[in-house]
Amino acid sequence: MKALYCIIFLSLLTFVSIGQTFIRLTDEAPDTFAKRIFKVEKLEYRIIETNEWDANKKIIICFFEFQNAADRGILGFLLTPIEGQKYQQIFIDSFNVSGGIGSVSIETVFFANTDNDKAREIIITTKAEIRPPRYSGINIQGYFYDNYFYDNYNLTFPPIALTKFVKLNDEFSDFEGTTYDNETGKVKKKEKSKYKDPKAIGLKLKKMGY
Repeated sequence: MKALYCIIFLSLLTFVSIGQTFIRLTDEAPDTFAKRIFKVEKLEYRIIETNEWDANKKIIICFFEFQNAADRGILGFLLTPIEGQKYQQIFIDSFNVSGGIGSVSIETVFFANTDNDKAREIIITTKAEIRPPRYSGINIQGYFYDNYFYDNYNLTFPPIALTKFVKLNDEFSDFEGTTYDNETGKVKKKEKSKYKDPKAIGLKLKKMGY
């Protein structure tokens, strides 16, 4: 997992310079700022500007689509104010469209406590459409719901990338859809996702002691 994360991280150099800083224009809206510096026409989720981690500093959370010859998906970044109108970008993650997946989208971004400190962490829920290969012998229709958890950080000394809680990611990932019999086309199994909204995820975290 760490090796894969490093490969994804290094591949981002194709799109952006990691840890780069940007100047926000006076009265520039957060979405306009993000589109300008990342040179994109649209964002893949509503822009978030919040003082969740510091009453005097508002971070910006944004997502945009990427595509190259080998890969495609969504990139997530944080923009942290470090001095005046200057912001430093922090890599959140790459949500890739891999084999058997038709598309991926950001469904929800929220904060909840996932460790033993007072500050709440970022949780990102993604929805990925399943498209099994034509001759795979698998007849499934539905979506994977994955939840990704990232630790808070010191806004005075921003990191280059967020720290991911991989064990929690695995705990909160599941499937919603239908599996069909290949020969008869009859329904073999229907499944519902248990963790695709903040309320359900929050309740599970509380049961886990967070």
